[in-house]
Amino acid sequence: MSQPQALGTRVRIEFAQASDPGRDPNKQVNEDSCGYAETRFGHLVVLCDGMGGHYGGREASRTAIATIFEVIDQAPPGATAANALKAAIEEAGRRVYQLGGPPENRGRPGSTVVAMLVGDRGLDVAHVGDSRAYCIRAGQIYPLTRDHSMVQGMIDAGMLTEAEAIGHPDANKITRALGMRPEVEVEVRPEPMEMFPGDILLQSSDGLTDLVLGVDILGAVRQALASGALPHACNQLVNLANDRGGHDNITVQMVRIAELAPRASHTIPQAPANAPDPASPRPAPPQETRPMTAVDTAKAATGTKLGLPPPVPVPTLLSPAASSAAPTAPDQSGLPMPPPSPSSPGFAPVQPTAVDRPVAPSPTMPEQPRLATFAAQLPLPPPSGRYAPPQATQVSGQGPSKTHPPEVPSPVPSAPISVATRGRPSQAGIVYVIIGMSAVIAVLLLLLIWALFLR
Repeated sequence: MSQPQALGTRVRIEFAQASDPGRDPNKQVNEDSCGYAETRFGHLVVLCDGMGGHYGGREASRTAIATIFEVIDQAPPGATAANALKAAIEEAGRRVYQLGGPPENRGRPGSTVVAMLVGDRGLDVAHVGDSRAYCIRAGQIYPLTRDHSMVQGMIDAGMLTEAEAIGHPDANKITRALGMRPEVEVEVRPEPMEMFPGDILLQSSDGLTDLVLGVDILGAVRQALASGALPHACNQLVNLANDRGGHDNITVQMVRIAELAPRASHTIPQAPANAPDPASPRPAPPQETRPMTAVDTAKAATGTKLGLPPPVPVPTLLSPAASSAAPTAPDQSGLPMPPPSPSSPGFAPVQPTAVDRPVAPSPTMPEQPRLATFAAQLPLPPPSGRYAPPQATQVSGQGPSKTHPPEVPSPVPSAPISVATRGRPSQAGIVYVIIGMSAVIAVLLLLLIWALFLR
């Protein structure tokens, strides 16, 4: 189902969830809890998987999820989304621990948790236990969490593959959960992850991931979305887990990014949102501080005659620190680009076909520092490409006033003869000398023959 814009954010999403007790006759009390809320930090999506007996596990998961929603709403002013999410889960761990009674009690209820906050700054993810989060982008699926479990430790050590972990006898043994201790260590994503329209975020309990690999989840979601909406995709994943045994409670939540707030810091400097109107003058870039030269004035006056394509905004994957420090200007905006392959989900960067006309180097503004402003945001072409230092050649179709200034002073006009031209008289003189000497030798030989034989 579609959800309205969350409080305090301009991100719009579509959200759906489904939960099922599974097919195990001994687990028909669903201990999973899940929910969604609109907060001042953005869209909050939480999933908890209870443990410790039918009713103890259900009470633990419900207590945890209610506490998280409550604490997020009471977060102090100035708190970041990640800190608020971490504090909420830590408080949920304390309250679930209190459900177990005195510290000496061993049969304590507990719960896993995975939570996402989708806001203007990106996606924040936090989790405890083996409930998982994924991102589906550009036809690929990427895990956003690592299980706190014994099996995950074996996978990390190279003892098991992910396929071999399916159905492993220790799959239900987790190393971290809410309620096991008075304080819990919450794993939070270090930085918000940048989102793009069309991204699908997925959270699930181990009732699904214990039986289904990531590639199977991707295939099922793509097939379901080809014939239905998000609720249909959630139900299809639940059915897939049940078809493979359904040994535990199954819960799935899905979020699709429908619209993001424009972020000027995601553009290249001097890259406007739309192609400029040729009839109107183009505003000067914010980092242009030198006076206009004659070459620049001529370019500005005849830019429409040079046949140059309009600048194309190139999206980048900047870290939040770089995004906040990036210069902004009224004519900057971004075109979100679905990606990475990301180390965290992202895409391979796109090479720009036309970013902007390179400004001719001058004594007050050398070429290399200008390229340095782009280096931190996108890969530069090789040195032999478009940004190679301009040579002293004339621009096609223009008069002498449209030539790029050379790196070194031009030759003096009074000496137009090239080195090759100066070499030709010397070669001809040598030929003439050889012919003359040959003629002299021939005359001497005739005189010698006449003197010896004909006298």
